[in-house]
Amino acid sequence: MITDLLKHLKRPELFAETGERFWDDPHIAAQAMRAHLDSSSGAGSRRPEALDASAAWLASMLSEEASVLDLGCGPGLFAARLGHLGLKVTGIDISDPCIEYARAHDPAGEYILGDYAEMGYDGEFVAVCLLWCGYGSRPPEDRAALLIRIYKALRPKGILLLDAVTPEHLAWRGIGTSWKACPGGGFMSSEPHIQLNAEYVYNRSVGLKRIVAAETNGRVRVWNLWDAAFTPRTLTEELEAAGFIVEGMYADAAGKPLGQKGMTVCAAARRP
Repeated sequence: MITDLLKHLKRPELFAETGERFWDDPHIAAQAMRAHLDSSSGAGSRRPEALDASAAWLASMLSEEASVLDLGCGPGLFAARLGHLGLKVTGIDISDPCIEYARAHDPAGEYILGDYAEMGYDGEFVAVCLLWCGYGSRPPEDRAALLIRIYKALRPKGILLLDAVTPEHLAWRGIGTSWKACPGGGFMSSEPHIQLNAEYVYNRSVGLKRIVAAETNGRVRVWNLWDAAFTPRTLTEELEAAGFIVEGMYADAAGKPLGQKGMTVCAAARRP
């Protein structure tokens, strides 16, 4: 049995999928929802002060009632702040509990349940946000296709704010394996299970957290959570390849100046 479990921790091919869709699981979606609303942890949405700073930074670039598209909006905590600052916000998220919460708590915003990688807007928005480092979860070809959709969704001279982790973040996170017993269930499963974790880094630029949940009912489930890292140069290259003009690079999604060995990088880019 141990041998069978350990084989699930072997290093997979870059951006390999396991067939388990993280956000389709109702239990995981509910757990993630609670993490978003836990303002003390920052494990789901960013802490309130970070959300406030990012919303104020974006609003300072836009006129009142400008249309903003928030990709991966979660429960609408950031989008609602934008709305309170006078912006007209649309949020998209794949999590049903998150969208239900956003609609209930921010009736002024428009919230859409779906995968933003499949959106089909055409020049509706003055600004698009893809924040909290979700961009790096996708392989290069999917990122390129997504940037094309974002470009099309923006009006001419529209702004894109996009952030990602840096190689320093991957180095800080490190590599290795760990495990924990969850006799009463846990984040990944409501069933009693043992959770195995493996962390890998590919070419110092892509991180993987591989999670294995071995349930007492005999079911074994595996998730690959990918995280591509970027420098200002590599992020600029991807944005320029999609036709964007990069106007600034920052250390975070609130406009902090770049420094040495930062954990995140944020681009402010514009559609010509």
